[in-house]
Amino acid sequence: MKTAFPLSVFGLILLISLTAFSSHNVQTEPQVKTGIYGVCGIDSTEKSIELILMNENQFKYYCTSYPKGTVDVTGKWKVENNTVVLYDYGKAGIHNKWSIMDGNYLRSTKMVGGGLMMLSVCHLESCK
Repeated sequence: MKTAFPLSVFGLILLISLTAFSSHNVQTEPQVKTGIYGVCGIDSTEKSIELILMNENQFKYYCTSYPKGTVDVTGKWKVENNTVVLYDYGKAGIHNKWSIMDGNYLRSTKMVGGGLMMLSVCHLESCK
């Protein structure tokens, strides 16, 4: 019976240590703001791209700079592995994966017509 007390204290210390260290390893998905993303400093009549992330994972994507003309689609979005993924938007060949650079900035790269097309958009409220 003399060893029961030291073992229970050791067990308690071990449990507290494991709990403290395990909480530091928890990784959360990056936060992305809902709202309108576009190019800062461009008049709204000249905007070449606009990505609207709405609540409940709905989005609207409008782009006038695609090689085949204007694209205007809606669908759903989710965050996976530091990326905003657009889906359920039909067969339009849009930029459907956007890397989250921070909560205000998204970047996408896609092969289009034999070349590489890169787009960057900012949350427009951060432009003010």
